Amino acid sequence: MPVRVIDYSDTDSLDNVATMEEAAICVEEDDVNSYLTPFLYKYFDDNLEVNKKRLDYCWEDEEGRKQYEYTKGFEWYLTYNYYTFEAIENILVDIRDTVDALLTGRKNEYTEDLKIKTVHNQSYTEYFNAERDMYTVEEWKTYEKELQETIDEHSKGYLEELNLIIDFFMNALLIEWNI
Repeated sequence: MPVRVIDYSDTDSLDNVATMEEAAICVEEDDVNSYLTPFLYKYFDDNLEVNKKRLDYCWEDEEGRKQYEYTKGFEWYLTYNYYTFEAIENILVDIRDTVDALLTGRKNEYTEDLKIKTVHNQSYTEYFNAERDMYTVEEWKTYEKELQETIDEHSKGYLEELNLIIDFFMNALLIEWNI
């Protein structure tokens, strides 16, 4: 959502940031992880002043001086990640190019990463949902072998996932919110 920083001393504090919640979009966390992270990481700017001032922790040392620890890098949870208007425009250009690449079978810097993430997310959801303590060591090894075969099978069936990825970008981001 668009924000305006009121106080640059701590850009992570809710009191220091004015938000335009009516312009916010909500995207499921798994969809962000599966589809948007390559764009968000690429255009995140650690050197942007507001990103440098995301206060994580404050304490006093033995001599009574305040010490500050700031959040570094793109952060998934409970803090803001700031982007310039230009960075958002570049993300949208890359998303549009990626949709075109997916529709035409062309590769760009994101298409392979999207494929890997999609296959990985499907297969490891199955892996983590398995109750390991219900298996003997030998049964677990057999299960892991079968899981690898599942991963390989998902990779072959990746084309079926293309429609889901394209639909996410086209409907959820580019069309529905007119971005």
